Amino acid sequence: MALDALPLGVVVAAPDGQITHLNDTARRLTEGGVRTALAWQAVLDLIDEVLADGEPHSQELQVIGPPEQSLVIEASRPPGGSGAVAVIRDITELRQLEVIRRDFVANVSHELRTPIGAIAVLADALANSPGADDSERLARRIRAEADRLTELVSDVLDLSRIEALRPDPAGPPVDLTAVVAQALDRSRPVSESRQVPVHVSTQVESAVVPGDESQLVSAVSNLLENAAKYSDAGQPVELELRDAGPDAISVVVRDRGIGIPSWELDRIFERFYRVDRGRARGTGGTGLGLAIVRHVATNHGGDVRVSSVEGEGSVFTLLLPAEPGPMGLVAEAG
Repeated sequence: MALDALPLGVVVAAPDGQITHLNDTARRLTEGGVRTALAWQAVLDLIDEVLADGEPHSQELQVIGPPEQSLVIEASRPPGGSGAVAVIRDITELRQLEVIRRDFVANVSHELRTPIGAIAVLADALANSPGADDSERLARRIRAEADRLTELVSDVLDLSRIEALRPDPAGPPVDLTAVVAQALDRSRPVSESRQVPVHVSTQVESAVVPGDESQLVSAVSNLLENAAKYSDAGQPVELELRDAGPDAISVVVRDRGIGIPSWELDRIFERFYRVDRGRARGTGGTGLGLAIVRHVATNHGGDVRVSSVEGEGSVFTLLLPAEPGPMGLVAEAG
């Protein structure tokens, strides 16, 4: 049968739930004793759910090793037919590559700390020693670049940690007012250096959400720093906590800065992407802040949205579920 040549596992079930066909890949992934029994049971359970409600269902499954195995099982009705079809994909190699990538980034970042620290110490020594004006100027430049490298390492480590660790839904709830207070402290050096005031207000009775406090602080502080860096001196940044429907809370950060061209809105959450590269060199930053915000939102079952008018400013909205699990309907960003 043609299905036997596919690299994906395919299981076909009749309308009464009887299995009518397994291709060779499906047998290999689900027949092998106790270790793969859970995979076969997951296939049967998803097929039963499809036959019961007619909707597609999926599940990612970790099969205990050795060797460990990661499977994605997706079940749905066949087009124009009855019964159900389950497709099994082995994503073990993909998951292993993700782990290797995260470990590589973390290890490289740690190794960079030593030379970065040495550069900073040497630059301070050169700046404080007697010498020509050029020496002092070069030393300050070295110091600025060392600070930039330090910020880059910090952001890479932060992003790596956020990608690797998802919040525990059963963990203690997080008070967003405390998150905002910490984010204000963390972002204050940027806002004060750029002379950008930050105004905070709230429209919610309860600002408690499930999640990870440190990740949420990272997200909100990155939104505040981003707003301050792209605002002119004296132009305020506003942060507001809002209700976003019956099961969600939004953190809204509004600036009156340079704004974002409409054709770039879809790309601003990419790593290292900058809207105005010429200005970005002057404002500092690593290009990772909004990528961190996006990952934090995803980890919490929420979303991050942006609306902007070029030359008038931008509004970033971090939407968070007020209860564990993904949100239902939420308000659009203002």
